[in-house]
Amino acid sequence: LQLDETTDVSNLSQLAVFVRYVTDDVIKENFLFCKPLTTTTKAADVKEHVKNFFRDSSLLWEMVSAVCSDGAPVILGTKSDFGALVKTDAPHIIVTHCNLHKYALTTKTLPP
Repeated sequence: LQLDETTDVSNLSQLAVFVRYVTDDVIKENFLFCKPLTTTTKAADVKEHVKNFFRDSSLLWEMVSAVCSDGAPVILGTKSDFGALVKTDAPHIIVTHCNLHKYALTTKTLPP
């Protein structure tokens, strides 16, 4: 499961969620949803959106092996982040920071 929280041009926070999986020895990637985070961008709000999507789509946390994000504190913080909240329901899940995002950050030109 890959998550990205971003702010659009109208200054509205959006949560985009993708899934990557293997089927018949082929890696597939599908867009799951993009929802506005209209109240706050706290981890509990993010988890509620994902939980509702899972419920509406008959998905289970047991189907998820890992959660990956851009490293935003709301997703990969310390104690009350999305990863920690998910692990309370599904302790088997591995939470990671996207390697491509880390590399993009390291190659950014910083102002003097």
